[in-house]
Order: sequence, then structure tokens, then C-alpha cells
Amino acid sequence: MSAEKVVDKQNKTREESTKIVQEEFQNLLQRLFVEYQINLSWNIGSRKYESSIKKYQDELAFNQLSSGENALISLIFAVYYSKDSFQGFLIDEPEVHLNWQLEEKLFEFFDWFSKEYNKQLIIVTHSRACFVKPFSESTQFFIWENNKIVIKQKPDDSLLSALSGDIVKIIGGITAEDKIVYVEDTRQKQILEKLSQLKSKDVEVVELGTCEKVKLQAKAFKKLNITNVFFLIDGDNKPLTSTDKAALHPNLIQLQKYSIENYFLDQDILSVIDLSNPKKPISGELLLAVKEVSAQNFVAVKTLLTGETSLTKEVLDRLDASAFIKNLSRNLGFNDDKVFMEKYIDEAQIQGKIDTLFEEVINKLFA
Repeated sequence: MSAEKVVDKQNKTREESTKIVQEEFQNLLQRLFVEYQINLSWNIGSRKYESSIKKYQDELAFNQLSSGENALISLIFAVYYSKDSFQGFLIDEPEVHLNWQLEEKLFEFFDWFSKEYNKQLIIVTHSRACFVKPFSESTQFFIWENNKIVIKQKPDDSLLSALSGDIVKIIGGITAEDKIVYVEDTRQKQILEKLSQLKSKDVEVVELGTCEKVKLQAKAFKKLNITNVFFLIDGDNKPLTSTDKAALHPNLIQLQKYSIENYFLDQDILSVIDLSNPKKPISGELLLAVKEVSAQNFVAVKTLLTGETSLTKEVLDRLDASAFIKNLSRNLGFNDDKVFMEKYIDEAQIQGKIDTLFEEVINKLFA
């Protein structure tokens, strides 16, 4: 329908319209699922539009997604598609079938959509998003009080007490035997899950999205008597102060290197897994990958790029490797940087380096 609108209103061919609509809805999808891709095409033979979705490396029909994913994508697409037809939307319990992370992403979409297009969204929900900013500022609580419904801007003490009790029970149940680790991003999650496989340890990894969200979680858990919960943040060349540490859970791990990707720069391992042809010196490939990224602008990189220093361990640890790891993996012959990292970890295990390379997390999580 969106593609046909482009054909009618913009005088485009159907082939042109599919590209325009695919890009538009891809940008929308990435507000919730960064790793997913929409494929839309016009089949000349059947004279029909065909669509699919790429989830990581798998090409799927939309009906092959989980019920939560399908419901969520259908909802945001329907709301977005209708933006020019309605000024207000009434949505009933959209969080059904969603995990907590997706709930928050959904309400972030609602917040963005209402502001971007000046629309009114009224959402009836039991989601935990009601209790966190910025959503809490727009929440009204319907409370049964003195035999009637009373509307309040904040939950009453009895509701807060019940919620806190439920949270403690849930977290206590989750962490009674298994370890749970809160991490910043998908990359950290993938790496910890790979390490847990190698170490044959059960670890539940939860992606929160940012360093600040992980630290907020660490502050909250500090008040609970739970030991099997852990938190992982990048180093970012900003060591935590003693005041910061005192406010956070003792099981918070701040990496000593800039990012988790910095642990994938061992030149001996890289030389073994190098798939490029012809092969070049690894130090040269590293330097090329860094040069291709203009954001590396602090002193260590400037001196490196001007030839005043070399790729020492100290310099490599301070670079933001997350900015150039894709370039490096491509230079070494890998089309997928996730495959590159898994191959790197496997080779580190073969060389007996796994425990020293990832010592910070392995000693805490997999000992």
C-alpha cells in the first residue's frame, strides 16, 4: 500500500517505489531491531510486491518471526502508515508477548512518533515503562480508592510496595542458581555468550543499550542482597572514580581497555585467522583499519597516524576498536565481523590464550 502511494503521488515506477519504501520502513524498523533488514521488491512476473525480513543471517517471511516480534513490527508499521489519516491513536496493552527490553523500545518509539508527527497516543498498559522516565512523566494511574476510581500522577505506596516485592522475587528466582549479566550492547552480549559456551557455564546475558543504563541497574541491585548478578561496561578511557564505585554493585566490571572489541587485536591470533589473499603484515592491516576511521582523533591516534608512534599495546588499548573492527575484519577477508570474532575466540582457545585475553570477565563470570 505504501509503495502504491509512492507510485500514484510521486509518479514513480514500482521498482523505484519499492526502494523508497524499503528505506523508509527500514529506518523505522531499526528503532527497535538494529540488526534486522527489510527486503521489498516488485515481482514483474506475478505483478505483486514481495517482502521478507533478514534477521541476523537468516532470510525469513514475516510470519516466521516470533509472535512478539510480529505483533510489535505490525503495530509500529500500522501506526506509522496511518500517521496522515488520524490525529490520535488508542492502543490497548501493546506490551503483550514482549520482553522487558522490547517494551522499553516500543515506548521509546511511541514517544518519538508522538513528538515527530505531533500526534496524540493514549495507551492503556500494565508495562513497567509506566515507572521509568521519560514515560512516567506522561503516565496516569487509575487506582481503586474509597469504592471509586481515582486518577493520580504517581502510584500509591501500596502499589509501589507490591511492585518492589515482585521485582525482588523475580530477580531472586532468576539469580538463585544461574548468573545473570547486564551488558551495554549486542557485541558484548555475543562475546559473553560465546565465552560461556567455551567454558560450559550457564550465564544469562541481558542487553540494556547504554553504559548509563547498566550503571543505573548496578545502583539498583546494590540495595538487594543478590550475589549472582553482574554488570559489564566498556572502559572508554574513563576509569570509574572511587565515588562511582562506592555507589555501584561490587560485581560491576569495567573493562581496562577502551571497548570489548579491543580484545580482538592480538596480532599472533589475527595472523593465523587471516583469510585475505595475498596476506599482508597484520600491523599494516591494523594501521589501515584505524586510518579508515576519522573519528579516532585523540592524541594517541594523531601520533600514530603521523608516524610518531607505533602500534604498541598501550596505544591499541586506548583506541576505540569498536569504530574500526568491521574494517579490520573486512581487510582480513571476513564478510561478517561476528564470524570474525567467533573465529578469533576459537583460535585464542586453541593457542591457550583465552584466559589471559579475557581475564577480566572470565575470572568473574566463568571461574
